[in-house]
Amino acid sequence: MIVQGSIDRNAVAEVLLAHRDEFRYCYEKEVNADTPHLLGTVIPEFEIGSSGKVTQAGVRSSSLRNVNVESCILRVLKRIQFPTSVGGAVSVTYPFRFGAVSNQ
Repeated sequence: MIVQGSIDRNAVAEVLLAHRDEFRYCYEKEVNADTPHLLGTVIPEFEIGSSGKVTQAGVRSSSLRNVNVESCILRVLKRIQFPTSVGGAVSVTYPFRFGAVSNQ
């Protein structure tokens, strides 16, 4: 995880881990639909505003190449309440790895 700005990196990681089932669901619904061999990494880059809400989110890179999973991850990120940042918005890059055994 890369964090640019003033926010507790461990707190951000804990929040993301608390929502891991939602991120896993994004992946598993595609695997169960019609792409059973889907695997790869999605790296979103998102901005957490001073209120703790995601103000911007996009996919920085993806080896998964599945727009449904990528879009779902971004929707989940935008719903999450993160810790508040100090001194303005912070930029976060976090890799999500998916495969036979999904681990974020």
